[in-house]
Amino acid sequence: MEVISDFLSRGGDVLIMILILCGYLWGLVVDKYIFLRVDFSKKFEEDLQYWEDLKDKHSWKSERIKEAILSKVDKSLEHNMVIIKNLTALSSMFGLLGTVTGMIFVFDSIGYFGTSNARVVADGVSMATIPTMAGMATAISGLLAILFLKINIKKQRDIVLNRMDNV
Repeated sequence: MEVISDFLSRGGDVLIMILILCGYLWGLVVDKYIFLRVDFSKKFEEDLQYWEDLKDKHSWKSERIKEAILSKVDKSLEHNMVIIKNLTALSSMFGLLGTVTGMIFVFDSIGYFGTSNARVVADGVSMATIPTMAGMATAISGLLAILFLKINIKKQRDIVLNRMDNV
């Protein structure tokens, strides 16, 4: 625990904000993955069963029913994806904010102590680089998660389409 608290104190307040953002981002990613793997097929089983029970699947009314089901599926599949994408982008911005605040600390320290106190300058540099690293790591992992979720969303949508077209 001491190592973690030391890491957090070296990164400054921006690092704590990045960690909170990262936790929220990954909470949404895990929730979306569980939804796609466990809950999705259960949620639309009743709608798909209704579609399968329709006698005439080529009438105007049945085409509107199909569009409504697909729209409902798409809305459900894309739920929270915009938030996940925005949090991913925001994490890199928080990393940049950490860089700027760390460099302000460095320049402030140099102005106050001069360049003779290397420890103060090193603390400022670590305050600038640690949040940058954390923000970029969060952004890159978020991008990979978005790619993974998009692949799974496409698979689930294709399963629904195939089920509707093969009836």
